[in-house]
Amino acid sequence: MSIWDTYPDVSDEELRDLVAVTAQMLMDAPTDAETNAELLKQSPRSLAPQLVAMLGEPALPVADLQRLLEDEDTGALICRFVLDEVRAVPELADRVAAAYAARQSRMAVTESLLLVGALVILAIKIKEIKWGDKEKSIKFYQAGSQVRDFIIGLVKGPGL
Repeated sequence: MSIWDTYPDVSDEELRDLVAVTAQMLMDAPTDAETNAELLKQSPRSLAPQLVAMLGEPALPVADLQRLLEDEDTGALICRFVLDEVRAVPELADRVAAAYAARQSRMAVTESLLLVGALVILAIKIKEIKWGDKEKSIKFYQAGSQVRDFIIGLVKGPGL
């Protein structure tokens, strides 16, 4: 299933990720990749004058545009408008969807990897688990020898 199957009914987190992936796709365009890469490092304050110049509206105050870029609701509205335009170009929409899916799978793996250390530390300390209707408790050892030995074996590798 593609992110476009649920768009525009996406969570704030999904929207943020979709915007990030789309920005990356557009940034990687061969037009001026070096200049494009710098755009992601700039604040709305420094981007507003550039946008005013690109919009060709000298009567548009830079401060007003900056406020629009900094406003969360307006920012989301602008992002959705741009995403609608991207979605209308099938090849680009497909590339964004594939990059979004890859990002989601990497994030899930990364999140799991971040939890591995905490999980191992907790598992080493488990002495007893009682999880029933009447009693819910977990008792911890100083160190659980089986998990400790497993981790040491992984670190040392075979034959060490």
